[in-house]
Amino acid sequence: MAMLKTDIAVSAGLLIFFVSVGFYVSPITGADTVNAMRQWVEPVVEMGPWSILTFVIVNNVVKALVITVSGLMLGLPSLLFIAINGVTVGSLAGAVGAKAGYVIVAAGLLPHGIIELPALVLATALGFSLGKEAVFWMLRRESHLKAQFRNSLSIYLKVVLPLLVIAAIIEVTITPWLTRMVGG
Repeated sequence: MAMLKTDIAVSAGLLIFFVSVGFYVSPITGADTVNAMRQWVEPVVEMGPWSILTFVIVNNVVKALVITVSGLMLGLPSLLFIAINGVTVGSLAGAVGAKAGYVIVAAGLLPHGIIELPALVLATALGFSLGKEAVFWMLRRESHLKAQFRNSLSIYLKVVLPLLVIAAIIEVTITPWLTRMVGG
């Protein structure tokens, strides 16, 4: 468990770093990121509320599972995930904040993000833990890869998955309501 705490700290640190990078480059990349996100979200918004909720849950749950399990590929997909998502969130926050204000950014991220981001940090940390064990196994050093795999799936099912479902419910219900209230 001590090693997982280290992986969680690394994962959280990387997320903060990459969000900062995204925020820093948002004057350059922000408009493109906002347009790409708009194109991705528009078809989803046209679905009914239950379909949107189902889509968000499945999207987040599957991504987190892939992040966790793909740690077997030396943790590299987990690192790539945290980097891409961190830069994207930072770029969106910077671009939207500069245009609409940072209160709207906080309203759009905090209600569900306070649950979703730690769940994704944990999923990434599980991927990193698996990645380290995979490296040990490849180097023929003492490895607990099978035990770590089982432990990672157990933590995913007991902690990450429920948190992502709760975050999705908040994202689809409370977050839009709050952004409308704050945005006028």
